Amino acid sequence: MKNLFLSIAFLSILFLNSCKDKDPKITSTLDISPEMKAYFVDYEVGTKWVYQDTLDTNSFDTIELTQIEPYNTNRKGILEKGYILHYKAQKSRDFKISIGRGQQVNFYINMYTDVTGDGAVTFENYNGEWADWVNYYDSIILQKKTYYKVITNLSGTQYLSGVYFSKGLGVILFNNMEGNAIRNIFHLINIVKP
Repeated sequence: MKNLFLSIAFLSILFLNSCKDKDPKITSTLDISPEMKAYFVDYEVGTKWVYQDTLDTNSFDTIELTQIEPYNTNRKGILEKGYILHYKAQKSRDFKISIGRGQQVNFYINMYTDVTGDGAVTFENYNGEWADWVNYYDSIILQKKTYYKVITNLSGTQYLSGVYFSKGLGVILFNNMEGNAIRNIFHLINIVKP
C-alpha cells in the first residue's frame, strides 16, 4: 500500500510539472535595430552580389541571398527576434549570417560556413557602439571606389577573412581563404536586385 501511495504521489508531481509553462509568458518584444537591419538584413531574397578578384581580374564570383530565416528567442518573457540569412556562392564557399540579440551584447553577428569547426567572422554592437575589435570607417576607398559607414573584422575562418560590410550594401570585400592561404580577394562590382 505504501508503494502504491508513493507511486501515485510521484506520478502526480510528474503530471503537475509537465503542465507548467516551459517558457515564461511574453511581456514584450525586441527586434533588431533599423541600423543593424541596414547592414545585415534588409535585402531581398534573390539579390545577387557580383565580385571581382583583385589578385586575378579575370576571376569573378556571384553570391546570391537564397533565404531569410527569422527566429525568436524567449528570454525571461522578452521575445527577442533574430535572423539567419543564407547565401549561395558560385566560386567561394556558401555561408550564412546570423544576427540576433545576446544576453550581454545588444547585437551579435556571426558569418559562417557549414564546415564543422570552421568558426565564424563575428561582429558585436553594444548600445549603438561597435565592439573594440570591429573597425568602423565613416568612409573608405576600396579598389578606387568610396564606401560609407563601413565595418570590418580582419580576423576570419579557414574559408572567410577580412570581411567588410557597408551599410545598405552588404559585403563589399572579403578574402576567400583555403586554410591559411588567400585564394581570392573579392571586391564588390555590382548588385543585381530581383
